[in-house]
Amino acid sequence: MQNSQKNPSDDFLDEQLLMLKNQAFCNCVNKAMKEAGATLNPRDGTNYMQISELDEHYWFDPNLERIINVWSKKEYISYDNENKLYFMRCLDFYNSKDLANYIDSVRTVEKKKNSR
Repeated sequence: MQNSQKNPSDDFLDEQLLMLKNQAFCNCVNKAMKEAGATLNPRDGTNYMQISELDEHYWFDPNLERIINVWSKKEYISYDNENKLYFMRCLDFYNSKDLANYIDSVRTVEKKKNSR
């Protein structure tokens, strides 16, 4: 039988990855809102980035940026055709397989680094 207990460092990594996921959501909302002419503060949505201990390159990874760009431009229109449903689009992104796969790839890299 395999030991399924989590290592305390896994909990810390999970917290850091959640901040990355939250930041990606904020970035998507920011890009979607720019389309609508609205602004958010801080403009670049770097709240989570400022408190996380993950390597800075994850926050600016072109692969993550590509995923955010795709989701921020998806066409979401309300039934009455009056709203573009920016938050709904970004929440779907937050819960998407695309973002989950990216976060899992970071988790794999970080676990390999921490096991050395």
